[in-house]
Amino acid sequence: MQPQQAIDALTQQFLALGGTLECNASLYRLLIEDGLLTGVEIERESRLSAEPTNTVVLTTGGFQGNTELLARYVLPDTSSVILRANPYSTGDGFMAAMSAGAQASQGLHAFYGHAIAAEPARFDFSNLGEVSQFQGLIAVAVNMRGERFADETAGTGEECLNQALARQPGGGFFIVDADGMEREVLKGVGVVAGAVIERAKTYGALVISSPTLEELFDLLAEQGVPRQRLATEISGYNDAIKNGREPFPPRGKNRYPLSRGPYTAVKVKAGITFTMGGIRIDERTRVLRRSGSTSPLAPVPVERAYVETDAATITIGDDYRQTVIPGLYAAGCDAGNISHTNYMGGLATALTTGMTAGKEAAMFLLARQYS
Repeated sequence: MQPQQAIDALTQQFLALGGTLECNASLYRLLIEDGLLTGVEIERESRLSAEPTNTVVLTTGGFQGNTELLARYVLPDTSSVILRANPYSTGDGFMAAMSAGAQASQGLHAFYGHAIAAEPARFDFSNLGEVSQFQGLIAVAVNMRGERFADETAGTGEECLNQALARQPGGGFFIVDADGMEREVLKGVGVVAGAVIERAKTYGALVISSPTLEELFDLLAEQGVPRQRLATEISGYNDAIKNGREPFPPRGKNRYPLSRGPYTAVKVKAGITFTMGGIRIDERTRVLRRSGSTSPLAPVPVERAYVETDAATITIGDDYRQTVIPGLYAAGCDAGNISHTNYMGGLATALTTGMTAGKEAAMFLLARQYS
């Protein structure tokens, strides 16, 4: 199912169950009185209006579209990434929760995404999948200094390589040989690197091919990559792999040398699909408050652990106490640190946290009505 099809199906189900959908209305802030959620302030056509409510589920999709928040928490230079997602997830839920006294999660530095064909490639939101470069796991990745900068195979997919790529000024190149062009890059789908690269070429991606590594080094030097540094790096990598030694950086899987021409290099930049850090929640997706809570880094003394809980506070032992903001929940990418550097799944997270948050919010409203 394509994204728009999924959205249409979910929208129809939401409306059929009695929901009201309002578009072009932005969350401005949460209204809190005496520690309790009393409403939200909504911006419509540059005008603010207050809406009373005792329950809010924050699902604004993370803050990958907000350059200020990215620079504050993720990357000093946000020009090093390309937004590989919708442009509307600008952190409204995260900022509103922080202003209301919520805790931020761990993992604020991390994000999920895939490398994307860099300039001069031209594309728009509808083409993001077609210019994504999935071959990093079977390629040799070098930065603009001609250096390998990460284990290309770390993580559950390419998320660790992509995060490392985001911290390389100017991006870099994914290099494969003739064998690599024929290797599968998406498990179970049958897509090979050569198909991914050819598709990117139709969007103007910078793709450089040559029959020998020496000629490839010359061509990449014309793009600003230091030739001698690159030649030394690739030679050292090939030698280590062929002789069973560990290259630097290490290579955990897919230990293929670049040994059979022609050789192909694609200019890439990091793509950011969603932020992994966000609002700190408990196992019931309730948003945790900064005040009245202990640090999440504090050890929990298991030998004297016990649980005390009421509507707003969870206490385990003497050194662990978390206070919730009653009526406030977060799900999907707004709920932080479910993935932390390594990818745990975006749609699965949205489904599980969304269902939990909806159920908890409904139970909270019922409890308020009968209290």
